[in-house]
Amino acid sequence: MLAVQPVKAPESELSLYTQGGDRRGFDLCYTNVILPTAKEYDFYPLYLRAFRLLPHSYMYINEKGWALVLQGVDPDKGPYVEIKYILVYPQYRRQGFFRAVHNECARTGKRIVATTEKSCMVRALHALGYECYGKTSDKRELQFRYTKNLQTQ
Repeated sequence: MLAVQPVKAPESELSLYTQGGDRRGFDLCYTNVILPTAKEYDFYPLYLRAFRLLPHSYMYINEKGWALVLQGVDPDKGPYVEIKYILVYPQYRRQGFFRAVHNECARTGKRIVATTEKSCMVRALHALGYECYGKTSDKRELQFRYTKNLQTQ
């Protein structure tokens, strides 16, 4: 098997895989970790098959789980980071994985947003200081934004 070298941020417990830095590594990690565990835990496996084709997406990963993140620019509000999907393996729940992902997103200095329909994610978002500001256009998910200063916690 091909060895993949992720980028590790200073003082981070997460590995970062980007499309631009190492597309082959990104694809291998996506194929060998993201898709199989999404299927195993019935976590949006059909949606995730196409996610890696989106531009400006990247992933954070470690032994506790993984997160898929998008970057973009809103014409009215400027640059943002969206925590799109996050899977924490059951044995590691409530052990700080989401906080670590949030902290990495906060390091970008961009606005942080998330959408979800899952009650466990709503609780995690509220615990970190996110506020709900509406629903998605299809009315299926709640939209959240981080409202505190963009400093890591």
